[in-house]
Amino acid sequence: MQHQKKPLRVGLTLGDPGGIGPDLVLHALMHRHFRKRVKFTVFGSESILKKRIKSLPNEAQDYANKAISHHHIVGNATKVPEQFTAGKASKEGGIQSLESLDNALEHFASNAYDVLVTAPLDKQSVSEASSTIFTGQTGYIQSYANAEDSLMMMVSDVMKVALVTEHLSLAQVPKAINKDLITRKTTLLHKALIEDFNCPTQKIALLALNPHNGDRGLLGNEEKEIIVPSIQAIRSSISTVFGPYAADGFFGLHQYKAFDATLAMYHDQGLIPFKSTNFDGVNFTAGLPIIRTSPDHGPAYDKVGHSTIDYSSFIQAIYTAMDIHSNRTNFEKVEKTALRPKL
Repeated sequence: MQHQKKPLRVGLTLGDPGGIGPDLVLHALMHRHFRKRVKFTVFGSESILKKRIKSLPNEAQDYANKAISHHHIVGNATKVPEQFTAGKASKEGGIQSLESLDNALEHFASNAYDVLVTAPLDKQSVSEASSTIFTGQTGYIQSYANAEDSLMMMVSDVMKVALVTEHLSLAQVPKAINKDLITRKTTLLHKALIEDFNCPTQKIALLALNPHNGDRGLLGNEEKEIIVPSIQAIRSSISTVFGPYAADGFFGLHQYKAFDATLAMYHDQGLIPFKSTNFDGVNFTAGLPIIRTSPDHGPAYDKVGHSTIDYSSFIQAIYTAMDIHSNRTNFEKVEKTALRPKL
């Protein structure tokens, strides 16, 4: 007789309560495919969820309230007044967003969940709430985990795209790119393909920074002076790294299909083709002890209160986190078996 696997423990943050975060969380709690496979813990205010339930059709409200009762709701520690407006960005929404995220991270140390899925928030609102520049959840979680490095990846069945630089202005990108950074990000990507995605070939393409690969220095020297030497150095230990490729032709001619993952030099270089091609893409933070995913969109204030909310990316973020957890667990088992002394 086979024993049923224990449900995976999934932590959820509410994100910005003025956006669609609470709607996404409610939809996940009500999702029938997760009933026996997942035990959710929501980090945020139960009253926010219950207020959002009242906006649902009458026939869905009872079901939503029952769904909440079957899972854990862990309220924000400092009991911040819920003075935000649904459908609008605000400092108060930023406070709630950060409270929810901090609450979830504080519970990671006590092993309260197996994976974390974060709802979208507004960086400007959080920056106003915290009086510091908040550049995104990826770096914030990395800092909390005291991790030396992390890697922002966008993941779907169509492609995987990772970033050398993340939320930087375009003017700062050339100054930030160097051989050490490219090497670290490529190494993290290679490790993620093996451990998190169980990818046997790990073929990685690196993109050029400048148009037309710099046109032999006419349009820039970063390829010749930084990116090509980086690839040559990396290939001494990771032989499946190739490039650099001019981004327009690489995506336009579908060359990405020949690779398991692509490393872009800056945010829009990777995310524009990714989001143009994928309707349910997932943001995954590689290189951390916390398995963390999120949808590939923002808080979508304009969708609050409407029936046009697209839940697919958030639901896929949960599935992706579950898959990564399974892959990491299996990898660790194989590694432990390989280290056992032979009798």
